[in-house]
Amino acid sequence: MKRSYAVILTAILLAGIAAGCGGTTQPTATPSPTLPPTASPTETVSPTMRTERPETTEQVFRVEGLDETVETELYVSPLLYSMYVDTSRYQAEYSDGADRITPSGQSVANVSMEVRYLAGADAQTLEPKYMNDYPEYTDISYLGEIEIGDSGLMATAISASTGDKADSLVMQAYLINDGDGVFVLKITCPAEAQEGHGSRLGQMLETFLPFSH
Repeated sequence: MKRSYAVILTAILLAGIAAGCGGTTQPTATPSPTLPPTASPTETVSPTMRTERPETTEQVFRVEGLDETVETELYVSPLLYSMYVDTSRYQAEYSDGADRITPSGQSVANVSMEVRYLAGADAQTLEPKYMNDYPEYTDISYLGEIEIGDSGLMATAISASTGDKADSLVMQAYLINDGDGVFVLKITCPAEAQEGHGSRLGQMLETFLPFSH
């Protein structure tokens, strides 16, 4: 009897083990869908010139009859042009819709180059009335079209002065058509500074180049 009970108990245990190890199919895990890589946001790029220009370049300035080699830095303006500036002597700043290049580190009165862009205007229409805003300039010469630098850029030029004394002011204005408007570049300095500041500013102006050119 004891042996029969042991046999029955063994049979029950084996049946339980078989049930626990039975072929019950476990649910197959569904793989997560593969998501495409997230695209990087498009970068906003500032307007660039059609022809890239080096950040620095050496220029030979003719000042008071002597040549001097100057390393100049490229100034890129919010007005969409670039120009090389002698940053060892001058600073370029944008404010109130215009760029102004003035002597740096020193107080020099009436010496500057100003650059503006007048939308909806053109050089031919502006030229005869440009000096109306400067009645103090009594000696005015309209020089017609001249070439700026070696880029083939043409400008309508005006020269004017307030007199013939050493402290009389001299102005050189250049009107350059571009797109639907005109760039106006104006150099001002006393007559006594024409060979110094006037010459340097004029030779920097020769590197003026609109983005569209």
